[in-house]
Amino acid sequence: MRAFARRIVEHRVNCDLIIFGGTGDLARRSLIPALHSMYRRGELGRYSRVVSASRRSLSDEEYRQQMMPLEPRPDWESFSQCLFHRPVDITGSQGFSSLYQMLAKSQAPQRLLYLSTLPEHFVSAVRGAHEAGLVTKQTLVIVEKPVGTDLNSARTLNNQLSEVFDEHQILRIDHYLGKQRVRALARRDFGQPSSSAPVQITLAESQDIGTRGEFYDRTGALRDMVQNHLLQLLCLVAVHPAAEDLNAAKLDVLEALRSASEPVWGQFDGYLEVPGVKQHSHTESFVAMQTCLDLDPWRDTPFLMRTGKCLERKLSQVVVGGQPVNLAEPGENAYEALLGDALRGDRSKFVSREEVEAAWRFIDQLRAERRFAAPVSYACGSWGPAESDALVGAAGDAWHNGN
Repeated sequence: MRAFARRIVEHRVNCDLIIFGGTGDLARRSLIPALHSMYRRGELGRYSRVVSASRRSLSDEEYRQQMMPLEPRPDWESFSQCLFHRPVDITGSQGFSSLYQMLAKSQAPQRLLYLSTLPEHFVSAVRGAHEAGLVTKQTLVIVEKPVGTDLNSARTLNNQLSEVFDEHQILRIDHYLGKQRVRALARRDFGQPSSSAPVQITLAESQDIGTRGEFYDRTGALRDMVQNHLLQLLCLVAVHPAAEDLNAAKLDVLEALRSASEPVWGQFDGYLEVPGVKQHSHTESFVAMQTCLDLDPWRDTPFLMRTGKCLERKLSQVVVGGQPVNLAEPGENAYEALLGDALRGDRSKFVSREEVEAAWRFIDQLRAERRFAAPVSYACGSWGPAESDALVGAAGDAWHNGN
């Protein structure tokens, strides 16, 4: 027991974590609960501080009350003393001086900036922090998705971030890479691939798009789910388990990725009635596709991917060699692992600039080939359009629906 306690103490990290957008939904649902769990495990040192920066005018105590869970644990009160709030208007570069004054005498050697704002404010937050003297050569920045909306915008954002940070300081986060079972994919040897047993990757959601109509209609399933989560899962299946540089190995996969057939674009019945969705919108809420890899040993193995809203049930799974691997872990907060990686300086579970741009290059090609093709309608509570079953059937397989 004493040896275990010593290991915990040795892994404690004192840090200042500034969350731009710290009053938002992501902070409340995921980031603060993840940090609370890390605190309970002894991963945060006594000098650590979590500072929310947003336009809202709140006292520290008001912020702590807003972040308090419905059923707080006994140690919430002690953890909450690590939480602070400073009003900052990143669009007008106002309030950064109060952040600087607070952090100038910090006893924490490590500083992280977390961009949990709308993507269009990422650059303003970074530049404001830099001009206020908050950024040093040791400061890390965590960037939430989406990193751009196409290849050109991704390159522009990456270039703008590089004006302030060196590449090793930029951590592009994909929360799927924090899931324990997803992480295990890269270490798993699936044996010799087979041309008669396609790889299947499914990220299905039973919910609709809720109140996100305007955002989702600008984005669609391809850019919302395939460009990041699905392609990252494909990479983790395909990389060799002995790969020393995971980011480089994933990049090799992305650069070898090819479309093998016309994707199936779907839209659930009732999508056009969702507030914020444009009349006659062709935005897809479902996409299924067959791809292949110009890379040994996967050259003859089809890769089938699908994702969608309003499907029969929630399902996160890969199927390799006919064997399903369930990726869901009830109650798991993937941000715990990723924030821990960031504090320890482990960049392997974050996405490199080259990966982001290679993924967008593939997505942009699919969008260019689609042009204005209308999506096929499908019933809510189904597994998507019948054309999706035909696509997987043409590859000599049938979808595994987690039964």
